[in-house]
Amino acid sequence: MTSKLKVFVFVIYEESVDYYPTILRRIFEDHIDLEVRLYSDLRPVETFSADLVLYTLGFLKPVLVEKCLNPAAEFIHMANTLHGSCLESIKQLNRGTDVLLVSEGTIFLWDTLLTLKAHGMEHVNFVPYYGQRINTSAYKYAIYMGIKTYELPEIDHIIDLGWRVLHPYVLLKIGNAAGLAESFLDEKISNYIKDTTALLNYDDCVEISYLSEFTQERLAIMNLLDTPALLLNDQDVVLGFNERLRTEFQKDFDRMIGQKISRDIFLYQMRSACEDRGGSGSFELSSDQHYKVSARAIESYGQSVHHRVLLEAVPVVKNESQGQLAYKFKDILYESSSMSRIVELARHFSATDTTILIEGPSGVGKELLAHSIHEASSRRQRPFHAVNCGAFSESLLESELFGYASGAFTGALRSGKKGLLESAHSGTIFLDEIGEASLKLQVKLLRFLQEKEVQPIGSSSVRKVDVRVICATNRNLEVAMQTGDFREDLYYRISTVTLSVPPLSERIEDIEPILMDALGQYTNHLSEPLKKFFVNYPWPGNVRELKGCAEYMLSFDSRILEVKHLPDKYQKWLHGHSESETLESELSNYIKERPTLMANFHGVVHHEEDESEMDLEDLVLLEIDHGYSGRRKLLTRLRDRGLRVTEYKINGILDTLKMTGFIQVVKGRGGTRLTLAGKEKLLLAGRKLK
Repeated sequence: MTSKLKVFVFVIYEESVDYYPTILRRIFEDHIDLEVRLYSDLRPVETFSADLVLYTLGFLKPVLVEKCLNPAAEFIHMANTLHGSCLESIKQLNRGTDVLLVSEGTIFLWDTLLTLKAHGMEHVNFVPYYGQRINTSAYKYAIYMGIKTYELPEIDHIIDLGWRVLHPYVLLKIGNAAGLAESFLDEKISNYIKDTTALLNYDDCVEISYLSEFTQERLAIMNLLDTPALLLNDQDVVLGFNERLRTEFQKDFDRMIGQKISRDIFLYQMRSACEDRGGSGSFELSSDQHYKVSARAIESYGQSVHHRVLLEAVPVVKNESQGQLAYKFKDILYESSSMSRIVELARHFSATDTTILIEGPSGVGKELLAHSIHEASSRRQRPFHAVNCGAFSESLLESELFGYASGAFTGALRSGKKGLLESAHSGTIFLDEIGEASLKLQVKLLRFLQEKEVQPIGSSSVRKVDVRVICATNRNLEVAMQTGDFREDLYYRISTVTLSVPPLSERIEDIEPILMDALGQYTNHLSEPLKKFFVNYPWPGNVRELKGCAEYMLSFDSRILEVKHLPDKYQKWLHGHSESETLESELSNYIKERPTLMANFHGVVHHEEDESEMDLEDLVLLEIDHGYSGRRKLLTRLRDRGLRVTEYKINGILDTLKMTGFIQVVKGRGGTRLTLAGKEKLLLAGRKLK
């Protein structure tokens, strides 16, 4: 009996582990022996044996070739793509419409963007969104690709393009290798894809995939540059920019990705300072802001030559204030005793070189606190470098922090690159989202903290540095230690001083001063219902969300600001929480007890074997009340509390809470919210913990 064709599929997104096997088994039934593995930076690829190996991204191939035990194995790029029939909703959009293109992975975003343009979708402006800090409420349309990687309840219109399709070319290759009859394959593939003419050809799909990886890699390397930089193709289309460009000019350039540079007058003027083919020139932003702009081709790519142009803007003259940090302790607005204690401790330890860990949910102002500590220290005249450990892959974060020597990897600058740890010598480095660093990088960080030495990638030399380290996280690192996601020795090294910034919902006294600062002269022109709303709303996005709401309302330029000036999602929340006098009364009690309730819940870790701990349903209610209503967010939050829960279990709990009337699920932007019964249940649970 002839053995079945052994097919291995390697993917990089967890959701794909179930999706692709379902499609392949539907087509090939039991005629192939199929196995799917998830590739992760956190664990190496184990050796395997296969006849046919499918991979979704090109960088995987050399790794898989090395680990495959069968030297005769065939390796095929899956070239997953979009079917033209799913684009009708986009075709109906008006020319010039700004549309968020949403995905978790930036390579996948680039692939989708290039695929859409290859299908002729040139009439709208696609803005890649991967969780970066932009004002998403300014957009009316968002595009997902089969799964909601980010919950965007403020977006009016959602377009779901669905999952990528497996290219017929790949399916035929599998079928032929398995020795299946041509008639069988034709029937199966035609049932899967009705109209193959609506697909790009296989070679174009592979080219787009490689081009996406290539572009993303170059953009990541650009973030190692100390100067503002922009990456263009040979048609002057903006491929991306580094964070230094955003912070230097305080502008949102995300809308320009994939667009001709001439569509933005600011960037076009900067580009015009140089000749088309390169060279350098001067760019004057104001009387005291001058830049030397240089444009140079850094490399070419593809069989038909595609040039990449790097545009850099080096400050020549800067006013004195630009050399200083924008934030000091006086910029931290608060009235609560909890924040007063945090600031008092931060002031005290700013006079030392002790490593500090700042804990707190997203949006509470952890970076503001880190800036203030640096500005109050003896290092204030020296560099302050901030890096988000969750924004880079393991290898890129390592090169960002430790630098690299000439020729350390493909695409490395000939001169090498100094890392942020070294360039921050005598100053401060702020490691945001330290909980997202890989275990491998955690080892290097621990050695750096112990020895105060850095060794660039590809170099044998070790350099001594004097840097003060401040870390921040929105995760529970003690739980992460228990689950093996964070090293115990590193935790105790960075947590000598721990500042725990509470969410805004636990310090409602701070809402007024923050709001007064954000609204300025309009502070005394708020209607009473609006004032009540600001105090009662839970603000899951904390200070950042509060300021965003205030900014939205100021755009109306009204003499009196009222509830009607709130963004729609807040008006719906207010309507849902004001349906009756009973609800109003109960809500008042709930708001009064909420800070105490949250304090009771603070630090609670659920153990399934201990019935004395709070019920899992109550934990889910608590997280929903904090604004974490999406399945993925709930999963992350509960795992941070030490629970080994699955998405399936969370779905079951949500169904139970809905059937028992403790939560209400509203389609569209309403989201999931607690009912009056849910609030009563949560209050009772909190009171029991007193």
